[in-house]
Order: sequence, then structure tokens, then C-alpha cells
Amino acid sequence: MLQHFLSALLVLQFDGSIRPPRDTGFNKAGLGRMASVGAAVFDNEDSSLLSLGGKSIEIVPDLTSADIEYDGLILGLGWLSKRNKAWWAQRDNSLTILGDCKAVIDQINGRSAPQKMLWKYEEAIELLDIIEKKMTITFGSAEIKCEHILRKENTLTDAVCIGVMKTLEQKAVADLEADIESAELGDLSRASKKQAKKKSVQSPLSAVLSRYFGSDSLIRHSIRPSLIRKALDKAEALDDGVAIQSIGELLESEAKSWPSLQDGGVASHSKESLTVEGVKLQIRGLQMRKREKEVDKLQHKHRYLLSQFDDGDEIATSSFLLGSSTATATFFEPEEELMFDLVSKDEWKPGFSLWNNSFQKKCFDDGPGRGFHQDVWIKSK
Repeated sequence: MLQHFLSALLVLQFDGSIRPPRDTGFNKAGLGRMASVGAAVFDNEDSSLLSLGGKSIEIVPDLTSADIEYDGLILGLGWLSKRNKAWWAQRDNSLTILGDCKAVIDQINGRSAPQKMLWKYEEAIELLDIIEKKMTITFGSAEIKCEHILRKENTLTDAVCIGVMKTLEQKAVADLEADIESAELGDLSRASKKQAKKKSVQSPLSAVLSRYFGSDSLIRHSIRPSLIRKALDKAEALDDGVAIQSIGELLESEAKSWPSLQDGGVASHSKESLTVEGVKLQIRGLQMRKREKEVDKLQHKHRYLLSQFDDGDEIATSSFLLGSSTATATFFEPEEELMFDLVSKDEWKPGFSLWNNSFQKKCFDDGPGRGFHQDVWIKSK
């Protein structure tokens, strides 16, 4: 804890984050944003962690980083406002609130106007009033301060925000894998077969792919190869031409986000190679659907590219679709792993691990969905 804040025995730190999944070297196109908040309450007398909380925030239009920082503050203040008289009797009449968003701190201190964030400001002030009243009833007075700190001094709540986002990514992958596994061909007899000739038709499996790989996908490009391979295996097992065509379209689109050719890098084949794979899968799917005119049109459109990678009727195999379809996704950037390893103080690490495990369990137990928006708190002391 920072030395110049030692006069307060009770400290609340908060943080918020909003961003797409981090995917070094890949284009951010086709990735949705995630938002998360964290809050920690400390006993500053011995720097011990009293409680730790976090949750994901639903993405809505015009959501800003300052909005999310306010949500982090409100998360922490909300927890403190619900403490009973016995809990407050073990504290004293001083509370220091620390955050790395200067805009929020300045607004709470009255140095600047909240403007567009007025309603969140008012919610925070209302919770502060409740806390102040409880402290005054217990001790006869209350001293509450809000101070700005640097991000490097806010590592625990920052780690909570990262933990929430990583769990959301893991949940999206797990949900996708489960939906691929459970997908069936569906009834393509009679009317369905006629419908299958329509360009916009979707099979259950292709609908799954559309749902998880849309413009707001939480699945980063670098972990998609094994998932696409798994979907292709399932489509081939089902003899699902619609899904195979959809996978081809996805692969062609994915090639646009793939890094440039590097020696020893991620891609051992060019973007053109990946595009060809996608085009050939589309051709195969269209042939299975008896759509020969569209096959001719696609072959003509990509005739030069196809001639450069001519290998007969077999699909060229690049590093994108090589390997096991059960490959384990990597969810942490090196600097994020370091952040997790250096959660400020050794005595805070057990509390962080307990919170992270609790959040993951509740998030996965919540069933399919893009986020777990309930507060998850653990008490360490």
C-alpha cells in the first residue's frame, strides 16, 4: 500500500477495463469488446486484504472507459454500504478511495463536472452518503478521501479485470465447442431440401458459427484454427454442405486478419493460401448443395489464385488447419501473466486465487451466455 495513505485504516481500490480480446499481431476486426470491473477493500494497518470483488459489464452503445471506471467504484462502494454495524465497529472513522482514473476521482472530489456521466456520479455519491452515515453513527465522525494513483499501483484490481475478461474468453470457447459437438444436420428432407438451395439458408452448425464468429466475437483470431478444424470435422461427419460452405466463407474472411508471412512466425503459409482453402471449401459445400452456377462463378472470380495453388481436387493444407482439433487455447499475453504473478503483495495472492476460482465457477455454472454480470465477492479476513 502507498506510504502516504497510511493515515487511513480502511482503503478501497477500484478499476475498470473495456477492450477487445488482446491478440498480438492480429487485426482487431471481427472482435467484440469486453468490459470488466474490480474492487478491493484493505485493512491498511497490516496491508491485509479484507475483500475482493469483480464482474463483467454488459456492453451497450457509447460505453466509455470512464463509465466502466465508475462501475468499478460503484461496485466497491456498494459492498461497503452493505456492511453492518458490527463490521464497522472493527474499523475506524477514515476511508481512502484509490483509483487510476483521474476523471472519476476529480469528479468525486468536485474538481470537475460529471456531465455525460452524471447518473453514475449521483449513484456513487448516494453510496458514499450511506457509508458516511454508517461511519458517523459508529464513530461520531467520518473522514473520506478520494485519491488518484498510477495504474502500476493498482495491480490487484487490474488483475481482477483481466481475470474477468479471460474467463469470458474461456467461456465463449467452451460454449462454442459444446454447441459444435451438439449440432445436428437437421431435417433436410422435402421442403428443407428446397430451402437448402437458397443462398441464405443456415444449417444448425452454420448458425453456430455465425453466432460465435460475428463482428462482436470474443474468440481471438489466434485460437480459431483448432476451433475451425473441429467445426469442419463435425460438418464432414454430418455431410453438411451448408456448414462446409460457411466454414469456407469464415476461413476466407479470417485470412484478412492473419499476420503477414514471417520466418518462424505464426503463419507458415501466405494469406493467399488461407484464402484458397476457404474458396475450395466453399466450392465443395456448393457442390454438395448442387449449386453449380455459383461454383462456376466462384471458380472464375478466383481463377488466378486457384491456379497458383493448384493441387487437384484436394484442399491445400496450411498451418491454419493443421494440427489437432483439441488444441488448448492460450489466453494470456506475457505481460498479463507477469501481472498475475506479481499481484502486488504475496499476502494478497491467496485472496486473488480464491476470487478467480469463484468467479470462473459461477460464470461457467451460469450456463451459455456472453457475460456473467453478477457481483462475485470473496472475504479474506
